[in-house]
Amino acid sequence: MKINIFYLSLLLVCITLTTNYVNADKTFTYMSHQYKLLDTQYNWDGAYKMAESLGGYIAAFETYDEFVKVNEGLQIPVGNLVWLGAKVGADIYNWMWINGSTRNSPFYSSIPMSRCPLFCGQFEGNLVSTQIHFVAGPDNMKWLPSSQKDLHYLVVEIEPNGISPQVSIMDNGAYWVSIYNIPGFIKGVTTVDVTNPSGNRVGCTSTSSTTANSITCNFEVAPLQSYAGAFSVSLTTNGVVRDYPNLFTFSQPWVSTVRYFAATPNAVTLTGGNFLMIQNTTLCPFVINGLRCASYVIYQDQVNRLADIAFLTFAQSMASKKLFPIEINLQEYGNYVYSARPAILEETTMQLYSFLPPLKYSDSAAWVKSLAVYKDPGYVANINNTALVNFVKSQLPSDSPKQIWQNIQTNALTFDLTYQSSPYSNSFANTTGQIGFSSVYYVDTNVPSLVGVGPLDKSLFPTFVIYGTLTPTQFPNSDCSMWTQGGSANINMNTMAWLYATTSWYFNGQGPVLPSSYSISGTNVNINGAPSINSTTSNFIASVVFSNNDRPSMTRTMNVSCSFGAPSIDSITMNSPTNMTIAGFNLGNQFILNVNGKPVYTELNTVEFRAVNLNVYLPPASTLSITVTVGNKTSAAKSLVTSGNYPWLTSVTPNRFSVAATQTLIATGTNFGAQPQTPVLKFGVKGNEVICTFGAWINSTSFSCSLAAPPSNLRDMPLRVTTFSVDGSSGIPNMDLYVSFNNIKVTNLIQNDLAVTMIGDYFDLYSQAWIITVGGGSPTSVACTSATTCTFQLSAQCKDGQFKVDASALGSVFTQTQYWKPILQVASSPISLTSAVSGYFIGATTKVIFGAYLSQPSTTVSITGSDPFFITLPLMVGNNVPITFYNDINQQSKVYYGAFPPPTINSFAQNGDTITFQGNFFGSNTNTFGAAIGGLNVQATRFSSISYTSVSVNIANTSRSGDITISAGGQTSQPFRINLKPVIESITSPPVVGGLITLTGKSIAPFSFDNTKVLEFKINGNGCVNPTFGDSENQTVVCTAPRGVGIATFSVYVPNTNIEPTNFTVQYQKPTVISSSSTIFGRANLVTITGTNFANVDLSVTIGGQPCTAPQASTDGTTVICNFASTVQSTVALTVNVTVSSFSDAKDVFIYIAPTVCPTDCGQGTCDTMKGTCKCYAGWIGSVCSFKISTNTTSFAPQLDSYSDSVLGSGYDSPFFVSIHELREVDASGTIISQKLIKEITWTKTVSGNLNTYSGSVGNANIEIKANIITTAGTYNFLGDSFDTKPNSLKYTINISKWDFVNPANSLKVVFIYAGVKSSLCVDSQVVLSGRTADNSFTRYVEINTATAILQSYYADRMESDGGKFRSAKIDILPSTDPSMPTTTTSNSNAIYAMTAISIENFSSYAIIDPYFVTTLIDREICDINSANTNFDLKWKFPVVSDIPITRVLNYHIKYL
Repeated sequence: MKINIFYLSLLLVCITLTTNYVNADKTFTYMSHQYKLLDTQYNWDGAYKMAESLGGYIAAFETYDEFVKVNEGLQIPVGNLVWLGAKVGADIYNWMWINGSTRNSPFYSSIPMSRCPLFCGQFEGNLVSTQIHFVAGPDNMKWLPSSQKDLHYLVVEIEPNGISPQVSIMDNGAYWVSIYNIPGFIKGVTTVDVTNPSGNRVGCTSTSSTTANSITCNFEVAPLQSYAGAFSVSLTTNGVVRDYPNLFTFSQPWVSTVRYFAATPNAVTLTGGNFLMIQNTTLCPFVINGLRCASYVIYQDQVNRLADIAFLTFAQSMASKKLFPIEINLQEYGNYVYSARPAILEETTMQLYSFLPPLKYSDSAAWVKSLAVYKDPGYVANINNTALVNFVKSQLPSDSPKQIWQNIQTNALTFDLTYQSSPYSNSFANTTGQIGFSSVYYVDTNVPSLVGVGPLDKSLFPTFVIYGTLTPTQFPNSDCSMWTQGGSANINMNTMAWLYATTSWYFNGQGPVLPSSYSISGTNVNINGAPSINSTTSNFIASVVFSNNDRPSMTRTMNVSCSFGAPSIDSITMNSPTNMTIAGFNLGNQFILNVNGKPVYTELNTVEFRAVNLNVYLPPASTLSITVTVGNKTSAAKSLVTSGNYPWLTSVTPNRFSVAATQTLIATGTNFGAQPQTPVLKFGVKGNEVICTFGAWINSTSFSCSLAAPPSNLRDMPLRVTTFSVDGSSGIPNMDLYVSFNNIKVTNLIQNDLAVTMIGDYFDLYSQAWIITVGGGSPTSVACTSATTCTFQLSAQCKDGQFKVDASALGSVFTQTQYWKPILQVASSPISLTSAVSGYFIGATTKVIFGAYLSQPSTTVSITGSDPFFITLPLMVGNNVPITFYNDINQQSKVYYGAFPPPTINSFAQNGDTITFQGNFFGSNTNTFGAAIGGLNVQATRFSSISYTSVSVNIANTSRSGDITISAGGQTSQPFRINLKPVIESITSPPVVGGLITLTGKSIAPFSFDNTKVLEFKINGNGCVNPTFGDSENQTVVCTAPRGVGIATFSVYVPNTNIEPTNFTVQYQKPTVISSSSTIFGRANLVTITGTNFANVDLSVTIGGQPCTAPQASTDGTTVICNFASTVQSTVALTVNVTVSSFSDAKDVFIYIAPTVCPTDCGQGTCDTMKGTCKCYAGWIGSVCSFKISTNTTSFAPQLDSYSDSVLGSGYDSPFFVSIHELREVDASGTIISQKLIKEITWTKTVSGNLNTYSGSVGNANIEIKANIITTAGTYNFLGDSFDTKPNSLKYTINISKWDFVNPANSLKVVFIYAGVKSSLCVDSQVVLSGRTADNSFTRYVEINTATAILQSYYADRMESDGGKFRSAKIDILPSTDPSMPTTTTSNSNAIYAMTAISIENFSSYAIIDPYFVTTLIDREICDINSANTNFDLKWKFPVVSDIPITRVLNYHIKYL
């Protein structure tokens, strides 16, 4: 099965030391599970498939005991990494097992606050899947991240019954467990039984199937909270029993917060969960920063009930200790260790803080959103004062960066900094870096200062998270409901102030302070002593004050809107036809009676919480729906049936009249009688009534009457029916019926430019006869849409002053003084502010304010002229500047937008790092600008001063010459070319043959940001060509310098201008001497000196003070050839001095060649008189060039087997062994003083291509041996001694430093052993020495001939020591009696051995030697071959060099195939 999911590939470094590598498959059984350790390394996919093919899965260590037992059973070696079957969750904050009983449940959860429910060992800090590693205990056990492509060993876990069931993870004290994926599950048939860690049955009852193949099991016996261990499960289906021992465990304890107070330095308080399971341990289980507590007390928080609490006492003060990591070390329960980095209480703010590891800002910000302590969400902490900086520094790990991410935003318009949408402020002296609307920020605690960087910055910094930074808030859409009689109310909370706090409250912003209670577990506040509802208040503000329990002087206040609860009706009693009692609940002031959904007229007599008595006038013999409204809440409806047969009016129409004359109305009703007589109808208020004089009956249910205009005291008010009777039969007046005589009423004039909406009432009564004037002028387009709304348009004749609606013909006139908002006549926006404008209601006293734009203060200016008029412009900028006009009473016009001219640049000047522009329309605030250089915005450019006509800018390191634009208020100037003064801070010396040089400085970019050429570079008038711009922050330029010597002038030109070049001095590189070829003393000969920066300009050479004549430098400047007389006598290296154009270099690198003797006859070759060896013709080899090289070859190269000393392939094997055997110190007589075998030294090996480097030490001495396998033919030069190299040959370079000589007269010998195997097919073999001095004091060439192959060893005649000094080398052939010479026995009778030693005289610092080895195969016809082997064919012309295992670290085995 293929799982398509991203796995967090964790590695386990195990603890038991056995061998250095896995050498065979191993198996071990634990709890009926079989574990198999495979000896092959796999990548993740390979490991997954291999485990699956074996019927198992990659091991998932779900308990500490499982890990320990399996590790011991398999003897997993130290240093060998094995895969763990773990994956990271989709949220990247939880790590889960992919198999096992708890698969897909987190074994480690970083939210909240690094909780480890089961086994995950000891870890360091919060984790992120790809950046932080596990370091788990005990005993150096580590869990590390690894890529899916890495190769590691594999432990396969195989279960006896296949994959085990899956169980839920539960906290201690749980009384149930869910079991999933049960094999063979049958609903209603499968039963389950559970046994606790003590071996006692807890059973399983009330099982229920919730999903396929699953059971939810309630324990028959409630488990104790102190259980720590594994529960076993037995599943039975149709008699088939499946036992799963140790299937699940309770969750482990976890820590959420730490509280520490300086007043009690030996005490620390922890909050968390599952503490009760460890309360009976004899050894204090809590360890903080490596210190175990001396005593502890654990109890459950009885107030909040969200946490267990542990009070710890330490033997020492914890004041200077970091409060992490927190460890819970359960030695009494399987030695399990849990470690966490919880939230920590900071004393000055009394806030909880936690620490996130170094991450990118975007990752930190995303993580913080998921964090919470109990009900308190986390926020990126605002580290903005010295106290917090010191707290942060005290909590940071020693190896952590000291920069802390901040959640600071930059307002895109104002550039003001904000934190949590409030203005940001800090006590730091400076804010540096990139300040832009998209910037992100960090606090550098080393300075401290706030630093801005780009939004894509990849820096990895830690983050501090604070809990409870916001003012406490009510839960959205929740209700704070009160009784109308007052009392208590409940407030549901969304965010809290502090985890430990008390609360009080006060009413509508006033005292007294009233009691309240605070429950964080219920997330609510209950307030007491609320007032009862009164005649005007239906809701109120409850100001809840949170006081920190640990520091009561610290308070926070939350204002909550509370309202009175809805009333209810229990019963309605009619005490008389017009008197009612309503009994219910939550009754009170602001009482309204509703009949059939509409409020009716009432007269309240008594109002109480549970009952209201009132007078009410209801229709006869009707079924009514009664509700009551108290405040703004309405009760449910209750039915009421009225009785009686009295006359009842249902309507009077019309009921609205002007105040001018008598009006006729129609009255309609019921129960008027069969032949009704004259009715009596009166309107008004009791004691002051008017009579509606009867006119005529219209029908049996309606009549007409006339009503004269009432006196003025009864106008503009409702006149209710106070009396109604028919034929003397008195009815009950329907007091919800009324008439009114009203004047014109205007309540509001709403102006929208020239359009005005008039709001009021009774417009329908007067609009046909009225005249409207505005300041004496007439408006236009007067129109009414209703009795309450009319509109008109202001005209040019309208002015400020009296507004009049004159309907005097109908007895009513309305007047008021009215000021109108100023109005501009504009065709389009923005307005050109350099032209005159026209408008209404604008004069000399009108104020014009240019509104705040980009945080500039508002500016008031004056107006000149009449319509049209001119506005005096302030020193502002922008093309969309808000403009507001205010009249004499500060009425505000609508906001208009004006356009200033764009910035203009007239001139430019530079003074050091400051450039100043002269021009216009620059504004006066640095935040209004953005400098664009070459079309690219440079955020780092900082404006040092700005006026309306001048801008000064501090040049950033990233600035370049080129076109610059200045933006102000959203407008940008035309491009203006600036040429910054280049400042060269350094120039690397160019080589004399020309080549790359590097310039550093400021303003030296050769191209502008838009890739326009702005600078040229020349040396002595010749171009430094192909310039490239490197580090834009530190300003580096690389260009190719022309040839030259000595001191030269480096010039920087501004092309296509008359600007004078800027000149600097540059010095070409001095000559350097590296090595020299040799001559024989007394024999004049050409000498070749190698080095750098040689040139035929004033060139001279001396060797040992004697001129080397006719010197000639090569074109590439690396060699000088001259003629040396060789008459300066010396036994040490002579000084070679080379002078070029008055600059010299001298090194002691010339060594005479000791006279050597060639063999008598060089056969197929000639004598090299300098080296005393035969130089063979092509196709020949040997000390006297007597052997022919095989011409057999193949078309492919041999392949090495990296795991053994053999070479793949077949054929005749003619091996040689070359070994650096030992280092020995000898005295002047050759007696061995000390001896160190190479194989006894511990070596560190690194490989780079064909170069193998071994590093080791002997006492204080350091030894480095480089073994280079040469694959192609060529020439090698060691300190001036050159020789030819052949393919598949071997060259050593040996560097020995700081050797502690026993006696300064002693020397050091590097001893080599060579071994060859005589061929059984050829008759001759020998060891040949060549290139020996006349006195046989040393040799340069050693040859071993096995009759089928030749091993040739070449030795340089020189070595380097102590600061570059050259010495003559001495190579000895050690006698067969040497104590290190291998002996020949029956088993190796065909072996040929030779030993050489390179002698190194006493040195103080270091010495370097350089031997070389090559082998070549001899053609078979040279040998006397037995007839039985005449068909044998030698396959290879050149040998293969293969590395032998580490135990023979510096042996090389040379073979043929």
